[in-house]
Amino acid sequence: MRQEIGEFLAHLGTERAFSPKTVAAYAFDLAKFSEFLDREIDGSWQWDDISQCNIRAFLQFLADKGNVPITRGRKLATIKSFFKFLLADGQLKVNPAAQVRMPKPPQSQGKFHTYRPTFFHSCIINRDHPLFSHF
Repeated sequence: MRQEIGEFLAHLGTERAFSPKTVAAYAFDLAKFSEFLDREIDGSWQWDDISQCNIRAFLQFLADKGNVPITRGRKLATIKSFFKFLLADGQLKVNPAAQVRMPKPPQSQGKFHTYRPTFFHSCIINRDHPLFSHF
């Protein structure tokens, strides 16, 4: 793991008091992002080498793997938070994630209710139902 990620995770756990599970989720997301960068660039990259294009390429890579927009959005939120931390810490001059937009979920088609007869409906519709035979 890169040193900056370790510092960021320590910051989340101590100063921001995130739960251990949340910190672990951030660690997982940043590890996947780092692995992607290692494959796409080379092993000698630095955080200030990363551009919006690299981040968008990572999001497209996740989409191609079948990750839904909500999952990609969570990973992008992690990346945005990480770069914001690096910027505030003076390790970056520009935040490459600042202008990257969250993935949009697909438009809902609305919910359609199907008619399913219930016991009450069958009583009203069918007067020969056993419930009415007692009257």
